[in-house]
Amino acid sequence: MNTTNIADCLRSFVNGISYMMFYVENGEFMAREAHHDGTNYYTFRFLKNGIDMYEFEELAYDSKKDINDYTMPIGKVILDYYGAVEV
Repeated sequence: MNTTNIADCLRSFVNGISYMMFYVENGEFMAREAHHDGTNYYTFRFLKNGIDMYEFEELAYDSKKDINDYTMPIGKVILDYYGAVEV
């Protein structure tokens, strides 16, 4: 899915019965998903300007490339928009 809408991004993770917790930690927007057979952890990031999905997908095949060269944290944007909520 190619979108700039954070709600679309988060909706794409709702698939079946699971518990999702979204949070910002150390500038990173992250999620923890607990379900019947385990726990998954996600980190959401922006692609940097000038990087297309084909370049980004090359990361899976080249262990020498650093994800930080292609992406940047999204946590500050989330906090600026939604604010910090303490639980």
